[in-house]
Amino acid sequence: MGNVAETKAASIAGPKAEATRSTGGHPGNGTVRIATSTTCVSNALDTNALTDGRTVVPLAGHFVDIQNEDLVNPLEVAFSAGAAATLVYGQTGTFAAGSAVAGWRIQPGQTIPVIVPPDATHFNHIQPAASTAATVAIRCSELMVK
Repeated sequence: MGNVAETKAASIAGPKAEATRSTGGHPGNGTVRIATSTTCVSNALDTNALTDGRTVVPLAGHFVDIQNEDLVNPLEVAFSAGAAATLVYGQTGTFAAGSAVAGWRIQPGQTIPVIVPPDATHFNHIQPAASTAATVAIRCSELMVK
């Protein structure tokens, strides 16, 4: 294995049923399933206190799969750093200014693989108005590389 991307790609794993999601600074490979809403839902990511006094977010920098389990309505998602973001469905932004409330749209039934930003502290999501509540599923798809 030459680079970090090759090592990560060779470390992809399936979901694992586990009661404790994160231990020893690693996120585990379990599934998290969260109810969606037409108002923004924000979830703080797990944190671990390490023996050297640091607190880490185990999912930070790891591959995750995010699946919109609603088969009718899209879902917008975004990670945020430091505090929860209050996403606005369909929010626009520009390259110059960006937008702190815009999310990435995942179509009904679609799964996207992403790397959690290294500074992420929250996972935020919102459905369009008049949607029926469904679920979004997230799992770490990366094994611990030794």
